[in-house]
Amino acid sequence: MYSCRILSLCPKKRMSVKKLFESLFRIIGDSEDYFVSGSLSFLPLMTPYREPGHDIDVSLVETLFHARRHIISEEGKLRALRLPEVAVATDSSITRILAPKTDFYHVTTSEGLLDISMYRLDNGFIEFKLGAGLTFAVPASLLERVQILSWEGFSYRAGPPEFAFLPKAVLYPQLKRSLVKLDEMGAKHLEDLKRLAQIIDWDFAAVFLDQLEIRWLRRPIPRVFDRRFNPFREIDMNWLREELL
Repeated sequence: MYSCRILSLCPKKRMSVKKLFESLFRIIGDSEDYFVSGSLSFLPLMTPYREPGHDIDVSLVETLFHARRHIISEEGKLRALRLPEVAVATDSSITRILAPKTDFYHVTTSEGLLDISMYRLDNGFIEFKLGAGLTFAVPASLLERVQILSWEGFSYRAGPPEFAFLPKAVLYPQLKRSLVKLDEMGAKHLEDLKRLAQIIDWDFAAVFLDQLEIRWLRRPIPRVFDRRFNPFREIDMNWLREELL
């Protein structure tokens, strides 16, 4: 166990993550149709420098989500997020126009938050519904890189660190401009980026980034609109690599 002084966290936060894992495993049972993302997909791969906080990000295949929805509701208050609330869409100009309900959910428990996204598999892609006919599609090659990680005695299926890196990479130009006045969250994202840069597969991340897309009615939107509405198109992997390595 690492000291609270080093990680700037108290035992209560460590306990909340343990309880959240217990909730998660009650939900998924013995299914393997899920993967954990966010900080728990990369912190176990590094020399400890912080703890994951009070939430767990997890994606469930839609059949598992629907089959276990009654159990999910028993674990905490279930709420579907609207598009402007979804992390991958926060920086998209499309949220100024649309605010439909999505297949991203918050389950608020007494110990913290389960941040659940529901996905479906479709012709080599994983689709996350954003509402109003829109979906966010990422290459199913992500699932080929799922690995078993452990944290606080719990073993779980974790998505690749590149999947956690890219949403943070969208923020990097803003974080760099605000370097002298970063808040706690900004400082955390910047530190995560610097450390993730040392372990990710940059070639895989670049290909993955190029292939992800926003779809409408299950078809990719034209590139001219994709460049406008897809915040990931702002990422320059070559420049970012020079900045962080």
